[in-house]
Amino acid sequence: MSRPGAARPGASVARPRAALWLGLAGLMLVLIGHALLLHGAFWRGDDPSLLRHALDSPGLRAFHDAAHWQALSPSNLTPWAVQSLRLDALAAGLTPDFFYARQVAALAAVLVAGFVLMRPWLGVGPALAALGVFAGSASTASVVQQLMTRHYLEGLLFALLALLAHGRSLGAATPSGRSGWAVAAAAAYALACTAKEVYVPLVLVAAVWPAIEAGDRPQVGARAGGWRRRALALGPWVLVALAYVLWRRAMLPSMVGGYGTLSALATPEGLGAILRALAGLPALWLAPVGWGDAGRALAPGRGDDWQTG
Repeated sequence: MSRPGAARPGASVARPRAALWLGLAGLMLVLIGHALLLHGAFWRGDDPSLLRHALDSPGLRAFHDAAHWQALSPSNLTPWAVQSLRLDALAAGLTPDFFYARQVAALAAVLVAGFVLMRPWLGVGPALAALGVFAGSASTASVVQQLMTRHYLEGLLFALLALLAHGRSLGAATPSGRSGWAVAAAAAYALACTAKEVYVPLVLVAAVWPAIEAGDRPQVGARAGGWRRRALALGPWVLVALAYVLWRRAMLPSMVGGYGTLSALATPEGLGAILRALAGLPALWLAPVGWGDAGRALAPGRGDDWQTG
């Protein structure tokens, strides 16, 4: 007879299992919601120009033909955005439903990779809760609903896979295992860099990323392999980052720029625009979820800017 208040046998196993199924059900509902919203959607925004460039980019031309790439964008280097749409067109022709189904599939893949990455540190319940907030947020919905922003989503997937492989490389028990995971991590990091520039600094995160040993157990302290193992695992990342700098210099007329120039931002008008944009962030975050009044109270005069971009 068990003591009063004592945990029943198997209760500690049942709770994480219940949290897992409950969390998975919630995430499935979010994915189904995205799919229903996108059913029957057509081309939007920059989709036609991206599709045209994708169809005019045989093989890997978008990755190595500078003049061809600059016809689409002389200031950003995101050839994966074109390549991803090209793969869709090769698989299903110009069928919008297929393209949007791939959007939802990419989000599902991000959620799976995110869960595997976070579970050793947070546990099942908190990891699923964090993913639920991410998947159901207005910012994620905005990315999922636009083909022209798919490369942010797939770039995030590559970044998560890179960190997963890097953690395995640091925690692998054999030299062959460490080198294999290190190459996989560098390959995923390279793909993330071709998807969007925002993922290039990921090499700095990798420099301090913790090790994960077999069985998804985090390694800490001396068990993490030491600085020599970490330096060897980080080597391929550094090579990719250096190659990216050379590649960007060859593909674009300027190393930096984006949608503007540094000289324009370094003026009083440019700095004022930056400050006004930062002041408008509360409204940008809160208005889409029905808290526009709170956003306007935090940023007077900026509460409606999110509607006009």
